[in-house]
Amino acid sequence: MKIGIVTQPLLGNYGGILQNYALQQILRRLGHTPQTIDYIMHNSSYRYFRHSLKYKLRKLLNKVPAGQQPPTRLRLRNATMENFIKKYIATTESITRYESELIQQYGLKAIVVGSDQVWRPKYNNYLEDMFLRFAQHCAIRRVAYAASFGVDKWEYSLGQTQRCRKLASRFDAISVRERSGEKLCSERLNVSATTVLDPTLLLTASDYGELCKNIPTDNEPVLAAYFLKAHNKKRIENNKRFVEKIAAARNLKVKSFTADTAEALSVEEWLATFRDARMIVTESFHGTVFSILNHREFLTLGNASRGLARLNTLLGALGLENRLVSPDNFDLKNLPAIDWEEVDERLNQLREQSIDFLQKALAE
Repeated sequence: MKIGIVTQPLLGNYGGILQNYALQQILRRLGHTPQTIDYIMHNSSYRYFRHSLKYKLRKLLNKVPAGQQPPTRLRLRNATMENFIKKYIATTESITRYESELIQQYGLKAIVVGSDQVWRPKYNNYLEDMFLRFAQHCAIRRVAYAASFGVDKWEYSLGQTQRCRKLASRFDAISVRERSGEKLCSERLNVSATTVLDPTLLLTASDYGELCKNIPTDNEPVLAAYFLKAHNKKRIENNKRFVEKIAAARNLKVKSFTADTAEALSVEEWLATFRDARMIVTESFHGTVFSILNHREFLTLGNASRGLARLNTLLGALGLENRLVSPDNFDLKNLPAIDWEEVDERLNQLREQSIDFLQKALAE
């Protein structure tokens, strides 16, 4: 079956790219032909940025001409991300507006919405399209896979609630990424939902290892500190002190990188960092995911402003609640070692249930 995927714009987010890659891989294994609808935010500067990437990529792969400034880390990183997308993710032509003509143009029989925070108003100027407003008159299957509201509270306006409730009622199957999402769907949208794994967790460390197998293994004893963009200087300093304290206790060298610059890492290099690190400290959901997949000792710092629902659901389901910590009142000595055998047992069961949901939701 030809399936369209509606998700957040891919570029600029390692986790966003990899969740889409993973979802496509699973759909292919189930015998389908997935294609991500390459939506570009309706913003002139963003469109210019994306449309100029092909030119930038060609330029970056060649030697920088004399007299020109070397490319910034951000430009390098986004160019390598674009290269990964072109190589591994099937997409439509870029669009700036969702329209019903897409269904016929690509012969789509179903659309899967997800994953990531597709149902959070803060990140979607056209929220109703994440509920398939553009396809409301089309004869297709509608499935939400691991759709996320991002938080455990209701952020929709009255108008958004009414419109999205009507659109949600037309879905054939709905699953969410957080337990709290089940409650929001039931109480606010009047639809039932099932909690499933983020798509990245449907694949194994071995699957991702194939992507980064050409990146040389780094045997240096490193603590990888992976953080999201932060504007609060006090928080940045607190996190830095915490990381240094943990690294000293484990006799590890600190390697810090952020989600916004990531030292110009390619997606493959980003994956290899989680593969090779001895320990990881992060506040990122997908940073936590890849720590778990690679069986790395890790600590996740909660950031309430970004929402803790996804971390609470994931870590709670795997029996790893004690890995969500605060720098202010944490003692490494009191933390028991991770029982990876138990974690894998739980993860495999959830993986089977999640794939089973997809298989049944897309059954013709």
